[in-house]
Amino acid sequence: MSNRALREMGNVTEDIDLTFGFTVDPTVPLKHDDVTIQAQIIYSRLDGGRYLRVITKTQRVTSKREESEVSMDASIVALKAVQESAKIAQLGDYQKARINLISHQRMLQRGMKRRDQQRAYINFIKQGEKLDGFMREAQAQEAIFGKSEDTSNRDDSAAKNIVQMKGAPLSVFAC
Repeated sequence: MSNRALREMGNVTEDIDLTFGFTVDPTVPLKHDDVTIQAQIIYSRLDGGRYLRVITKTQRVTSKREESEVSMDASIVALKAVQESAKIAQLGDYQKARINLISHQRMLQRGMKRRDQQRAYINFIKQGEKLDGFMREAQAQEAIFGKSEDTSNRDDSAAKNIVQMKGAPLSVFAC
């Protein structure tokens, strides 16, 4: 299991929110109640200078589903679910993308204990329904015209909207 991930980005602005997930190997017993996560961001500015920003955070971990769902930041979970589902849909696997949305919807429902979690859930439902509609439209077009192997050549409105959902900002879900 790798403990590193590398993601190359193009131009990034303050309006871009990036999510990532991590898992703890369930076969390895937890020695601590937390893990340390570090993000190292290397970027270039318009003046040509290269910079490094390091963000380190200690995150509590638990093997108890109920505990993690109640304490989750629902707006972050909702953002990741929509962005991840849109990425899957862009590759043409609408069924998998829709299952991902439903799975996250159920998790968000179980964790709706606080007011901020309830608001994030409602915002997730709104965005999820939009994305699901785009995917259903794309599926209908595939049923009529056939599935194209060249996913980069899609230029219909559903595909454009799916791409936009990949970059959905946190402000859509935050309360």
